[in-house]
Amino acid sequence: MAIGLRHGRQLSSERDARAYALTQELRRRFEAEMGHVDCRELTGMDLSTPEGVKRFYASDVPRRVCLPAVGVAYRAVMDLLEVR
Repeated sequence: MAIGLRHGRQLSSERDARAYALTQELRRRFEAEMGHVDCRELTGMDLSTPEGVKRFYASDVPRRVCLPAVGVAYRAVMDLLEVR
């Protein structure tokens, strides 16, 4: 969302090539560091079922996988937006 806010189109008729390119680079960086971009692949859990969600929250996956993933995404976005 931050990329879209900064580099997205102002009018619906404008092209948003810059935002698209930055989003693709974010995906590339995230996948390079985390190995995947899909939650099921990252966590090894099926979060589309109530049972899967229960298993997820009862495990160490949020701490071990999700928190680091948020950090990776945050650092990549800040770098791409040249905020730091």
